[in-house]
Amino acid sequence: SEKPDDGKKKKKKKKAKDDALCPIERRFSAPEDLIKLLDDSRTNKHKLEEYLPFDAMACRMYEQFQLETCQVDFDSLLAIFATTLMSNTAVVRRFRDKYRYTIVDEYQDNSEAQADLLRKIVDGGSCTVVGDDDQTIYGFRGASPGNFDRLKNWYSEEKNIALHEATLTENYRSSANILAVATKFLERSRDRHPKQLNPTKEAGHPVQVWHCKDKEGQSRRIVSSIIERHESGGICYGEMAILLRCSKMGPLGSLSTAFQEELFMRRIPFVLVGSTSLFERETVLDLLAYLRLALGEDDDAMKRVINKPPRKLPADAVIPLIEQHRESSGRRGTLQQAAKAMCKTGASLSASRHSALRRFMSDLEELGSLVNKISLPCLIDHIWKAQNAEGRSLQDFHENKSKTKETSGGKDDKKKPNFTNFCPTEVRVFSKLAQRHVDEWIEREGRISTYKGDCRGPKTLVERAREVVSANLNDLDLGELPDYILTEVVLAPLGLGKPVVAEFLANAALEKTSAGDEQDR
Repeated sequence: SEKPDDGKKKKKKKKAKDDALCPIERRFSAPEDLIKLLDDSRTNKHKLEEYLPFDAMACRMYEQFQLETCQVDFDSLLAIFATTLMSNTAVVRRFRDKYRYTIVDEYQDNSEAQADLLRKIVDGGSCTVVGDDDQTIYGFRGASPGNFDRLKNWYSEEKNIALHEATLTENYRSSANILAVATKFLERSRDRHPKQLNPTKEAGHPVQVWHCKDKEGQSRRIVSSIIERHESGGICYGEMAILLRCSKMGPLGSLSTAFQEELFMRRIPFVLVGSTSLFERETVLDLLAYLRLALGEDDDAMKRVINKPPRKLPADAVIPLIEQHRESSGRRGTLQQAAKAMCKTGASLSASRHSALRRFMSDLEELGSLVNKISLPCLIDHIWKAQNAEGRSLQDFHENKSKTKETSGGKDDKKKPNFTNFCPTEVRVFSKLAQRHVDEWIEREGRISTYKGDCRGPKTLVERAREVVSANLNDLDLGELPDYILTEVVLAPLGLGKPVVAEFLANAALEKTSAGDEQDR
């Protein structure tokens, strides 16, 4: 019989065997672990002999990969340049003859490898460096506040040259209060040159420090402050800005997305500078166009999505024909009305395009009927995933454009791809905003009022109608109700109907305007 410990010994042997076969994969469970190791090896100029065997193997494999693919990263670029200068005196001579004076800005952010490269370039020649050791923010790239002292020591000890040092003490950027807080905060920083900056501006507003639980809480707090300043202080929205040090913060993800969500829900127009906002993304613009068509007839929306996803109706060819038909008929109508008229006659269209246009009009009618049947988030999901007669969906169309899909088959799969899981971040955020909008709508419009003594007056007609409908909903034939009653009495409390979608579209249109428009004032 097998001893109890034999199983454990076998497991240990198997684990040791696995370690021998694939040490790197087992050691580095996450890509960031390997990236950190590679960064440290170059920025800190560590030799491979200083690492554990498995770590050294990973570094060698990465260097070999760069050679085989003819690619280099930033650290390797510095190393190659430094090696070239060390091994080729002619290159160094030509370089120094061409650049007799060297100026380095933001010197505090240089790594040791970059500092070595600078010393090889100047070799005791004319060199000026500018920077502030209090602004050293690239420690993860090997920068440290001691850069200035190391440069000074190198010139004085190895080249016997005294450096001229000048400290600029006048600050023209920040108010006195901001400067005072920053100075107090930096006093505890080590390896810094003590300095006293003198403000040239007035004290300004006191500095506030807020502690927020997460990025959503942070966005709510800041947006609430913006609204308060706008309503109480009379400050235009176009005169306020949210400054982000970086757009992404590791596991927190995009910081601007949370602000965009909150600004949208609070109906504050904004302009995102330095990136593409949620409502400027092609996927979101296409979804908005379909929502507008679901409410009614919209020429711009129809031009945008008449062939999205592809349905044999290229916009540059079909739209001019529809416009021509509208003009020749002598009627002033929308493109959708003209397209419906063309569907009856098939004028100016080939048989395949005539058939495709009829199916597209039918799809739009079905989409319009869904507005009163399903919630806004479900409507967006339907627009995103519903397939046309060619077996294509908007989801498939954008998956193809993104060029990130993983194809599983050959030519047979090309016509009807199955990309059920593709959903970009902006689409998920857009759907989330739709759900928040519906929840807010139900809370605001969907309440059935009740008497509270003398605290309120008589109920409105809509409130009374909602009570009656709520009590007899199963016995009513909704198709016989007037549109107003259906919309305001039956659908509104449920967060359904055209007014819900229309208000959502109005908010989205607000975000496409300038933050300095008259409506902000």
